[in-house]
Amino acid sequence: MATPSPTRPSTPGTPTASNTARDVFEFDEHGFAKAGEDDKSSNPPSNSKQELFVFQWLAAVERELKRCGHDIFRIMQPNLERQLLKLISMPVPKPRHPTRRLIARCFLSLYVRGNSSTLYDTIKILQSLIESAGKGMGDKDVKL
Repeated sequence: MATPSPTRPSTPGTPTASNTARDVFEFDEHGFAKAGEDDKSSNPPSNSKQELFVFQWLAAVERELKRCGHDIFRIMQPNLERQLLKLISMPVPKPRHPTRRLIARCFLSLYVRGNSSTLYDTIKILQSLIESAGKGMGDKDVKL
């Protein structure tokens, strides 16, 4: 059994002694890519490990958003907004309902407790994502 690194959590967002609140808000692209490699090697190929990785990270972010102070909100809010928008617009793995709900709850925490001046910009970006996804879908419902 492999032992987790003392500087990196074994599960995304899992607090360790050296894991600060800012670390939790940084999406681990390397871990996400590694989960994708594991998914491709499975038979049949799937995205379940990547989906689980994203879900666990979002759950950790939501927990940390409830605990952290307003000074941390000001520092990490712009970067976290970009990361959440990137996750919701990913083509693979397509965010499913539980992941979309967690992203929505993270945005809610950001705008209720943090700076809400970028809310309008975020809504415009989400609307453009819906419009671009809906162009090829015809009359089908587009989920975001």
